[in-house]
Amino acid sequence: MRAAADGLAWRRAAPRAFVTFVAAALVALAAPVRAGRDVRVVASVSPSAVAAGESAELVVRVEGAMRGVDAPELPAIDGLAFHAAGTSQNMQWVNGRMSASIEYSFLVVADRPGTYRIEPIRVRVGDRDYTAAPVTLEVTAARRAVPAPATGGGRARSGRRGGAAGAGRGAAPVVPATAGGSIFVRARVDRDTVYVGQQVTWTMGYYTDGRVALLRSPNYTPPEATGFWVEDLPQRRYETTIDGRRYSVSEVRRAYFPTAPGHAVIGPASVDVVVDAFTTRGLLDELFSRGFSAGLGGKQYRLLSDTLRVVVLPLPSRGRPAGFTGAVASDVTIQASVDRAQGRVGEPVTLTVTLDGTGNMQGVALPALPDLDGFRVYESQSKSSTFRSGDLVRGRKTVQYVMVPRRAGRFTVPPIELAYFDPEARRYRVARSHPVALSIEPGQAESQRRVVYAGRRGGFEVLDRDIRYIHPSPPPMRARSRRAGAVPRALVHVLPLLAVALAALSERRRLRREDDSPAARAARALSRAMEALDRARRAVGEGERDRAASLAAGAVRAYFADRLGESRAGITRERILDVLGEGETARVLARSLDALEAAAYAGAAGSVDAATIDRVREVLRTIDREVWR
Repeated sequence: MRAAADGLAWRRAAPRAFVTFVAAALVALAAPVRAGRDVRVVASVSPSAVAAGESAELVVRVEGAMRGVDAPELPAIDGLAFHAAGTSQNMQWVNGRMSASIEYSFLVVADRPGTYRIEPIRVRVGDRDYTAAPVTLEVTAARRAVPAPATGGGRARSGRRGGAAGAGRGAAPVVPATAGGSIFVRARVDRDTVYVGQQVTWTMGYYTDGRVALLRSPNYTPPEATGFWVEDLPQRRYETTIDGRRYSVSEVRRAYFPTAPGHAVIGPASVDVVVDAFTTRGLLDELFSRGFSAGLGGKQYRLLSDTLRVVVLPLPSRGRPAGFTGAVASDVTIQASVDRAQGRVGEPVTLTVTLDGTGNMQGVALPALPDLDGFRVYESQSKSSTFRSGDLVRGRKTVQYVMVPRRAGRFTVPPIELAYFDPEARRYRVARSHPVALSIEPGQAESQRRVVYAGRRGGFEVLDRDIRYIHPSPPPMRARSRRAGAVPRALVHVLPLLAVALAALSERRRLRREDDSPAARAARALSRAMEALDRARRAVGEGERDRAASLAAGAVRAYFADRLGESRAGITRERILDVLGEGETARVLARSLDALEAAAYAGAAGSVDAATIDRVREVLRTIDREVWR
């Protein structure tokens, strides 16, 4: 009974303590920047030692100020690259005293081994500058494995690691590729030495043994790679065993085509995960120990893959054909055909040339037509397409020419040739089309006809004579009346008033867009969702189906978060169905959301098309009309 009474008293006191905590936090946020002695800037780097090509996290913490704080100024250090990773505000209650701070997180990528001293790190607070103590980063040549998030009974333990923030913070602890724990990533390339224009297949695997629960689906960010032409390849899923432990693997693959010789770099890809870290402690204990802004029940990790380097060789000069223009591909074929083998003088004949091959065919220029005596030749239209054949990228280019015969006789379109370098065979080759025979009968004399191409199929018009230019006579001179200048003078007075009115209207619309109140969020929910779905539909058209699925799923969750005035992180599938209740609309939306998230994170992106996006759009419009009308 006593335990029950204590529990009841705690539950009654919890709301009052929570309100007190929030009120104190608001006071701290509203308080102006205090005297200089109360402001302190501290910098830390974690881990303090990494291997070349890996990343560390630099956290710049400003204590004693929540307003008037500018972003830190970091030094330019040869061999280090800094990338902003987010900003977070933190409030904690320690020994009855409230403390407030703001943290700026950066990812530090080391290029080569050495000892780097990061200084100066300056932060401007109000009208004063503050400098943090220098921090040192040790970069070694050999890689150092770092364990993945610790697990216990299927849950990761909550808390801070190396000064990094938990879920809901601006940055996350960085876990390198060879973590080897419950969750990790690995990247590889199928070859590390290639010729210019030869395909390099990059593969990143996301490994999980199922012992760690995630609060949301992983968020994948592709690597940065300059000097490459890139094509996405189909994703794969399978299971494997590593060190006696069974892992489920999701692989993302991309084809990279280097554009210049030298040493090319494919940077690290990242996968952000939020591990379920909510322990059995009470709600207020969790708030006071981790800070209100740190989030509840989860810890965010950023998994980074390796930085991979590729040696790109120049094309050999030995054996290079005279007509070589830089084409690099394999299994290249050229086909030439005409829409009809017989015609008359003056009647157009369409010649179609098709180029196929394995490789980056977008960068291959079509060969020029040989001289065709007895014909006028006009280029009509061209198109190109890229498709996948297993792990290889193939392409096709098609161009049409309109040939107008000028005299009768029998003609032959000679073979069309393309010299190219085959990187698999390491030699130059020449692709040729078959000759095309034409039989032209007499017709109307070409000298009396003129052909004009209008830019579309069937758009050729035969004129009996050249264009005759028209030279109209100038209009008679008229005296200018006084009334002629009255309108411009009136506009001079009216235009400033219109400009002021437009500026006021623009400012009002800007304020409405920035309004983050629940009513404003609800009013903008549908329009924001439609904009996100438009971006998803464009991504489908660009072939980025996994990105399209992620955008569409995010649009659905953001719509319900705005309509309900809640955080997007709290909008789960169950929450959505709880709002919609039973019905066909709820079932259609649930199936669509499951399909989108499976496509975005489970390697089923091929099932997402424009029709899927349009179906989600119509379902959201129906819900907006029927639920919140």
